[in-house]
Amino acid sequence: MKKLLVAALFVVLGSPAFAAIQNVKVSGDITTSFIYDNSLDLGNNASGVPSGLAKQNVFITQTRLRVDADLSDNVSTTVGLINERAWNAENNSDCSASTGAGCGYSNDTDVQVYLASITMRELLYSPLTVQIGRQVFNYGNGLILGDGGAINAAGGNLNNIFEEITERTAYDGVTATLDYKPLTISLIYFKNYQSLNSVSGLAAGVDYSKQDSDVYGYNANYQLSDPWSTVVEQYMFARFNGNGLSETTYGNGGINVGP
Repeated sequence: MKKLLVAALFVVLGSPAFAAIQNVKVSGDITTSFIYDNSLDLGNNASGVPSGLAKQNVFITQTRLRVDADLSDNVSTTVGLINERAWNAENNSDCSASTGAGCGYSNDTDVQVYLASITMRELLYSPLTVQIGRQVFNYGNGLILGDGGAINAAGGNLNNIFEEITERTAYDGVTATLDYKPLTISLIYFKNYQSLNSVSGLAAGVDYSKQDSDVYGYNANYQLSDPWSTVVEQYMFARFNGNGLSETTYGNGGINVGP
């Protein structure tokens, strides 16, 4: 009798969760690229070490899996997984466990979360949509705030191989969008950099809890009704670094915010 009561309780508790999912969409893509370059100058990092190999002859496969689920008419979630790797790099024997030589290059097949967000439409106010979590930020046609593209200095499994084509260009943050068609106003915040540990080389007395970088901004987009579908945009973005950060060491954290 007790087992039946427990089973019934689980059914009652579990039913609303299953009933709330109205629609699920699964998508993804697999991209294979062949990279050949000879003496390509990709620049140096703060330590003067080249950020990428000067000579490369390599195949790269990028695999993404995305799941979008509608929990209700106005609430949806997005989760995306990604794996980026050079072919057979997981068998790389050039990495020395004793000296660390060669360990800067990808030699694994790790899977990372590159999207993880919840979107709430008509939140508190009919034109308001709020998206919270890891998402892609791209405004001003990518000129003021871009999601990477052809040249993108980011890490991950392509670190020091050909990181410029990485698809890991999402950041953890919040976007609040007011849709007054043809005018759309977006308020943006995301965490550009966050370290939870002390960093060697920083001066004594530095508040390590402030080793972070935050980006705030807004973007106003107005769609004209002319035959050319002209768009007029006005935007402003600002990045604030904590006083525990070294701008020389960390730069802009890899995000394209400028000029």
